[in-house]
Amino acid sequence: MLRSDTAQGKVRFGLPLHALRFYFSALWPQAEADVTS
Repeated sequence: MLRSDTAQGKVRFGLPLHALRFYFSALWPQAEADVTS
C-alpha cells in the first residue's frame, strides 16, 4: 500500500485511485452509487 523511490526514502500512498472504493468503501460510500448509476 505504500511506495518509496529508495529503500530509505520517503513513503507515499501507493494504491491506484480506482481501487480506493474497494479498500475504503466505508469512508467513501458515494463511490458505490457512482458505479451503479
